[in-house]
Amino acid sequence: MCVQSQELASNAAERLLVGCSDFDRCWRRIISITAYIDDSGSEPSSKIFVLGGVALPAGWWARLSEEWRGILDASPNIEYFKASEVWDHKKGPFQHLSDREREIKVFALSESLCDFHPLAVSCSVEWSVFLDFQSRYALPEYAEDPYFFLFYRLIVLMIQLGQRDANSTPVDFIFDEQNKLWDHVKSWYPEFRASLPSRMIPYLGKDPEKDDEKKCLPLQAGDLFAWYTRRNALSSLHRQWHRDIQQRLDRYHTSAELTEEILIGMAVSFGFVEEGKDSQ
Repeated sequence: MCVQSQELASNAAERLLVGCSDFDRCWRRIISITAYIDDSGSEPSSKIFVLGGVALPAGWWARLSEEWRGILDASPNIEYFKASEVWDHKKGPFQHLSDREREIKVFALSESLCDFHPLAVSCSVEWSVFLDFQSRYALPEYAEDPYFFLFYRLIVLMIQLGQRDANSTPVDFIFDEQNKLWDHVKSWYPEFRASLPSRMIPYLGKDPEKDDEKKCLPLQAGDLFAWYTRRNALSSLHRQWHRDIQQRLDRYHTSAELTEEILIGMAVSFGFVEEGKDSQ
């Protein structure tokens, strides 16, 4: 399901420009881009762990949020969107909706997001691959979870896209605060920044921040994308309307998969593992 690192030649800049005449096609004059990122599959039983979300010019998020809120409030209204709760009939915001009403609501939200032609990015790792890697290398406690590696690989992926487009627009990242490891991973950010070549620094925005996806509408858009990305990787989108949504989202998708080789390379670059040293 994932595009490998060497396939990052898809035109991210054009993806932000396509269909954006309403915004005066001003991509080159944008001060910053904001990416809202969520995770899906954080338990080993999920088989695949995905960290992904959507990026737009910072000023465009208010307009998308207004449309998103309008869809949530439209009858039958729901308080917030969370993909994993859509089909829960006993609790959560969708509990009183019929199956058809759920479909209509989710499809409308996905259409609203795609109308903005976002840059959708994701990083994924198979739990079996990570657990094997973790068992063979001595990692710091804060890096003994795939979230750590996905977090920083996603940031590097966005830097690579910016470098390829020869545009030094910085990217601000907002992550869902629900992941219990976020604070520990974020605390390592100064070391990560210091480890980057100087040519990459202009592509970094503010230090990553977190927010509550039940209140932050752009994070709900990130949640929708991350859920569909993982389900597609698991080949578990059995209904045609689910596949229709995924195919529309995939038009804007650039991704990277964490193989064992890449995990080892990251561990070496971060100073966790000595280059050329055999595993334990």
